[in-house]
Amino acid sequence: MSIDKDCKSSEKTVDTKGLDLTQLTQIIDIITGIFNMAKKPATMIPPALLAVGARLKPGMSPRNLAAETLTMLEGDLGIPMNNDATHGQMNKVAAAFVATSKTHIEHIQDNASVQGAILPASINVTVAGANLGGPLVAQGTNTTPTGFNSVIS
Repeated sequence: MSIDKDCKSSEKTVDTKGLDLTQLTQIIDIITGIFNMAKKPATMIPPALLAVGARLKPGMSPRNLAAETLTMLEGDLGIPMNNDATHGQMNKVAAAFVATSKTHIEHIQDNASVQGAILPASINVTVAGANLGGPLVAQGTNTTPTGFNSVIS
């Protein structure tokens, strides 16, 4: 990806350069391309499951990521990643994977930002109490979309 293509919105446009829009097949190809750009949304995970699952995750580890990658390369693909393959010298390919894993994890932990929105009527509250007039029960909900920002640690 070039530096000019950092913004992903340009990747979602249909290239019409060099197309003859008087040809029906080319128009159909463009329309088909537009429909193929739409992606299915991610499966919604219930909030209670997310809350429990978040506490069970161990966190991101550059060492574990590199180890799992090297194990996969060696076991599944048959690419030797130990120092025996390099006659006792440091395996530079394995070292590159370790460095890459470290850089990726540090970049995610130091720079990643999560942005989201809470839709209207997504937060519902019920309050109960009492005063001299008797019991009081009230219900409420958020009425406007609310944005939030968070970080990955």
